[in-house]
Formats: sequence, C-alpha cells, structure tokens
Amino acid sequence: MAITNTTSVSPTTQWQPEIAGESTKQTRVFLVDDHEVVRRGLRMIFVNDGDIVIVGEADGKDHDALLKNIETTQPDIVLMDIRLDGMDGFELSTQIKISRPKTKVIMLTGYESELYASEALFHRVNGFITKESSKDFICTAIRMVALGGSVWQGDILFHAIKSWAHTNPSSTPNTPTNNFKPINNLKDRLTSREIQVLIALGQGLSNKDISKRFNLPELIVKKTVHNIFCKIGVSNRTQAALFAQKSGLE
Repeated sequence: MAITNTTSVSPTTQWQPEIAGESTKQTRVFLVDDHEVVRRGLRMIFVNDGDIVIVGEADGKDHDALLKNIETTQPDIVLMDIRLDGMDGFELSTQIKISRPKTKVIMLTGYESELYASEALFHRVNGFITKESSKDFICTAIRMVALGGSVWQGDILFHAIKSWAHTNPSSTPNTPTNNFKPINNLKDRLTSREIQVLIALGQGLSNKDISKRFNLPELIVKKTVHNIFCKIGVSNRTQAALFAQKSGLE
C-alpha cells in the first residue's frame, strides 16, 4: 500500500543522498521497503521538510549490502517495512541495533496487527506506524523518535502489551540489557550447539545466516535460539548478543 500526499514535485527533481555529517540540525533517515512506489511516496513526503533528510534507501533484498549502507550513511532513524522480500524486518531491526546502537528503528506496516505490534515490542523498536498514516503524523513520529521518544499508532501499544503479558507472564518487554551478568560454567548450562548459536548471535547473524553456517534447518535454529533465551534469561536477540559479548564468546 503506497503512501501518498499532496506535495507536488517537479518532474526534473531528483533525490540525492546527503553526505554523512553534512548537517547537524537535520534528522537523517534511511528507508527500507521492497516496493519502490512506497519509497518514492516517502521521499515525496519529506522533500519539503528541511529538518528531515533521506540519506539512503534499500529494498532489503541484500542483507549484507543493506547493513553496510546503513553503516556508511549513519542515519539517525531507519524507517522500515516489516515484511521484506526474503528478509524478516524484525530480525533486521535487531541487526541494526547491534551494529549501530544509536540508530533508532521505526517499523512501517500495511497491517495494524496486534501480532506484529507484539513482535515489535519484543524487538524493542522505537516506533510502529502504518502506511496509511498522514504526512504530518509520519513526520511528527520521526521527530519524536529522534528526540528520544517512542511512537505507537492508536491504541495498538496497549493491545501489544496485553498480548505480551499473556504470552510472557514472567517477563516484561524492554528489560534493560546491561543489568544481567554472565553465567558461570556456561558450558554446563548450554549444549555445544547452543553455544555455537549464541556465538553467532553475538556476531549479529540472523536465523537464516545461522542456518547456512551450521547447515541446520531454520526451524531448528529458531527452537535453539528460543532455548538459549530461556536458559540465559534474556528476552530478545539484542540481549543475547550482548550476553555473548560480555561472556567473551567469540
């Protein structure tokens, strides 16, 4: 579903990425959506907003190239679709937070789904908005997140928290990741496969990447990751990655 607005753009106008560090007053945004029409609509929304600048964009098909591009352009915010061709937007958001902790992520979706919102809460994204949002709402969301806030459309956050509480009664979302300590005798807690997968999580690998590295079905990888979370007491991939790094796993 494309995002449209009433801003007119001259046919000769061409979008050019800004150079990192060129302006300190603008919020730098990187777009990720596998539909060109959506990315074009977003560019039109921001073309006349002097405080928001698009520094890059990608369709999300090439995982490594995308992360490298984000590292090069140094965006303040990544505005990203949840459903990408060949890639899970939520897993990608975790990858971004590991590689660039200061970069914030706003998920953009065509579906106001409680399940998606709960998943977004689990992955600790900074915003969750729909593609049907108005120009003003999207711009305001970006400005608020850039200032350190969090933006969730409508009452979907309320439903997401209820869903989280129902499925995770003993844990809460957004648990600080710097309060846990490495477990002594880690090898007594985890199997050799789980340790290998935990190391891979610390390196920022997605389930798909881990599946390829160890020649395991992706379903097995997902179950292994879930078991690791339970055993080391974390609730998401970012926390697991930090745990691996603090435990000296390489």
